[in-house]
Amino acid sequence: MTDTPRPSPHSVRILHTSDWQLGMKRWFLGEEAGPRYQEARLAVIERILDLAVARSCDAVVVAGDVFDDNLVDSRTWRRAVDILRASPVPVFLLPGNHDPYDPASIYRDPVFEGLSPTVRVLTDTTAQRARDAVDGRPALEIVGAPLLSKYVSADPVAGALRELRGPERRGAATVRVLVGHGATSSRSSAGDPAVIDVDAAAQACRDRLVDYVALGDTHSAVNLH
Repeated sequence: MTDTPRPSPHSVRILHTSDWQLGMKRWFLGEEAGPRYQEARLAVIERILDLAVARSCDAVVVAGDVFDDNLVDSRTWRRAVDILRASPVPVFLLPGNHDPYDPASIYRDPVFEGLSPTVRVLTDTTAQRARDAVDGRPALEIVGAPLLSKYVSADPVAGALRELRGPERRGAATVRVLVGHGATSSRSSAGDPAVIDVDAAAQACRDRLVDYVALGDTHSAVNLH
C-alpha cells in the first residue's frame, strides 16, 4: 500500500461502503465453491477495517444491506459478529431493503447492543456521536435514514433531512454525515416515490444541513458517455 496523507487537523475522514449482503448464496457455484464465496465476502470486512486504520479513518459507515436478508445462516452471522466485535474503529450499520429494521430484523438481536459503542446500528434518525471535538478537530456525528420495511413508498433520505431541519441545530464544530439506502433513479416510466432525490440531498449539503450523504443500493456501473 502506498503512503496516504493523514487527515488535516481540522477535518474528519470516513470510509463509506455498502451492500456487503453477507450470507448471499449463488447456487451455480456448487458445494465446493459456494462456501469459499461466502468466506471471501467475510474476509472483505476485515480488509475494510484494516484499510480504515491504515487511512486514519474516524469511522466506517455501511450504507445498507449489510446482510442479504434477515434470516442469514448462523455460521455467517457468528463470523460477521466476531469480525465486527474486533473492529478497531467505530462502525455504523444501516438497515437496507435486504435487512430492514422490521419486527423480524436481525438487528433486534441483543448481541448488537453488546457491540456498542464500537458498532452501532442506525435504527432511526437520531444523530450518533462518532467522535467529540478535540484539539481543534471537529466532532463527527452520523445520522441514519434506515429502511423499516423491504418496500418503501417515500424517499427515506428526504424524510431524514426534514427531521434535521427542526429547531435544534448542530454545533459549528461538528461534521454531520447522513447515511441512506435506495435507488437514485426510477426503474419504470411511471416514476417511483421512493427514489432518493439526489439534487435535494446535494442542496442539503450546500445549506450545511449535512456535510456528506453516504448512499448505498446500486450494484452496477453505468456508462454515461
